[in-house]
Amino acid sequence: VELDTKMIMGLCVVLCALLCDGIYGPYQNKIKTKAQEQGSKVTGYHNMFNMNLWQGVFATFFVLATGELPKVLAFIQRHPAVLVKLVNLGIAMSFGQVFIFQMQAGFGALTVTKTTTVRKLLSVVFSVWYFGHSLKLLQWVGVGMVFLSEPAGKLLGNKVKPGGARQPTPAPQQSGQTVGDIEAMLLRRGAQ
Repeated sequence: VELDTKMIMGLCVVLCALLCDGIYGPYQNKIKTKAQEQGSKVTGYHNMFNMNLWQGVFATFFVLATGELPKVLAFIQRHPAVLVKLVNLGIAMSFGQVFIFQMQAGFGALTVTKTTTVRKLLSVVFSVWYFGHSLKLLQWVGVGMVFLSEPAGKLLGNKVKPGGARQPTPAPQQSGQTVGDIEAMLLRRGAQ
């Protein structure tokens, strides 16, 4: 595949989006934790509002700075039917965001990352199947890596001590011990 400037620009945008995903989710977790320490509660709607507000500010700045706004308005004037599709897209995106931000508020950034990665991959695999495309061997290896990463992480999840010996996951010591008790014990052990 020959890399032209548009493809390089697209790859840079994708890498930037991945970088932002890696920063934004954990940062939201920090905001939530700090707010809880101060006696406040940050909901998924707070995060969604603030993210969309700032995305809107930056998007408006860039569309004005690059001179794209007149082109967009001219396109809409030439093709007014696109407004219905834009409204439908906006509604679908807002519902999707509600679920994503509620999941982030309830389960944390890691769960959202795993869920959205699998969703994106399923979309790609469905698209490949639906449109009759094919994937090369290395691309199938990448698909397999994404789907097998969670079970492999659980299978290999025993911590490795600095000396190289494996530290097995502890079994409950008594029947009244809960999963939360075990998680707390593992967290304490990891902090040592």
